[in-house]
Amino acid sequence: MIAVPRQAKHPVLAHHFLNFLLDEKNGYDNFANYVGYQPPLTKLDPDRLVKDGVVPKNLDTAIVRESDFDSGVSLTELTPAGATDWQNAWAEFKAGV
Repeated sequence: MIAVPRQAKHPVLAHHFLNFLLDEKNGYDNFANYVGYQPPLTKLDPDRLVKDGVVPKNLDTAIVRESDFDSGVSLTELTPAGATDWQNAWAEFKAGV
């Protein structure tokens, strides 16, 4: 996930960077040649990803398709109890418990 902080020193530049990453060619190149994480681009062709060897044939069912966008898992805010559990676990981790 990438976001522009509200108090970013150069928000216009940050938005240009986001636009760059979401460009079809740049998104494909970033996925295929660098990070290996599929961007949520509707123009990515699953068949091309397999044909180009970006995704092995045996993993073609793992490619996220546009039809999957509506059924994906959304990140949501933790409940107060969940946030407390998370904070406690993080505090223990940092303390080396």
